[in-house]
Amino acid sequence: MNTATSERKAAGAVPLGHAERKYGWLGRARYAKRVRLGTYTMASGVILMLAGGVAPWNGVLLWLAGFVATNVGLLLRSRIRCRVCGLDPWTCRKALQVTRSLRMLWLAALEVCPVCGDDGSATPDATARWLSSGGTPEQPYWTSRRVVVALLLGVGCVGGGLVVAEWRKRSWAERLRESRRGPTKG
Repeated sequence: MNTATSERKAAGAVPLGHAERKYGWLGRARYAKRVRLGTYTMASGVILMLAGGVAPWNGVLLWLAGFVATNVGLLLRSRIRCRVCGLDPWTCRKALQVTRSLRMLWLAALEVCPVCGDDGSATPDATARWLSSGGTPEQPYWTSRRVVVALLLGVGCVGGGLVVAEWRKRSWAERLRESRRGPTKG
């Protein structure tokens, strides 16, 4: 038996080549599984959408399944709140100071809520301490005005895409008809 390996196991060390997953605040608040499930669902949804886009047959159903899976994953990841102060850790001020590519790592390394200092357990003592401190909750990033603007932009992009697709389809059909007629005399 390898003594180095047994010594590592006895000391409670992580096996070589494996990173120890400590989710700090996410784990104590019981959000770590939801974030992982949302991440895997989003990744599988993107793969399904790509497969639907390159499928030799009509891949519309595959693309739609990927679209739904991506949005379900996004919803799973976005429904995280501090149970004491109501903070959304994805869009709080401190999270927005971190680049988007490092935000998940920042969230996984978070030990306490940046606003109320709760460790994720949301005990009645922590809630009472937060309420007695007179702290004010942070204003949400996604106000109703921003949601309306985002929806209008999304509808505009989809509508614009449909208009362009219809225009290209008609111009392609016209070119096809002209090629079947033969050259015109001029």
